[in-house]
Amino acid sequence: MRDETQAAHAQLDQLVGDLDSVEDYRGYVMGLYAHRVAVEAWLDAALWPDIYGSWRPKGLAGLLEADLADLGDAPPAAAPFDMSKDIATLSGVSYVVVGSALGARLIFRKALALGFDSSRGARHLASQQDQLQDWRRLLALMECIDSEEFDRPRAAEAANAVFNQALLAMSANRVD
Repeated sequence: MRDETQAAHAQLDQLVGDLDSVEDYRGYVMGLYAHRVAVEAWLDAALWPDIYGSWRPKGLAGLLEADLADLGDAPPAAAPFDMSKDIATLSGVSYVVVGSALGARLIFRKALALGFDSSRGARHLASQQDQLQDWRRLLALMECIDSEEFDRPRAAEAANAVFNQALLAMSANRVD
């Protein structure tokens, strides 16, 4: 799905930018909260297929809310996120949500340089530093799904919808 989501991912990376100031970082945390709270609510309401067992993407909304409090900001409003909850859509959404931990490693270093850490302002990033196992587990689970049951274009469409929702949330919460 990497190829199918590359353009949307690049667009989001460009919008997030370098995060080289506290104001930029505040906007990022506000936008990420608005994005994650909606997507996580959708994931929490899903009836997961048996193939996923007890595995679920880890939520960040609570940690983001604490980070916002550290930054002196109230949680922003979140636009609802709604899609069908079939196995391909759940997989595509999870692909982006869990995959975000890979970028969080870089952003955590930027947050540390701004004076934030695992106990103040960057809890959500610190919590993602050890999620490489979750990423590998998701990819392994997706490989186990019967190819006739797994609609890859639908999964890619869902992944791109998550990126687009993140773009909207980030754009709406920029701090200028």
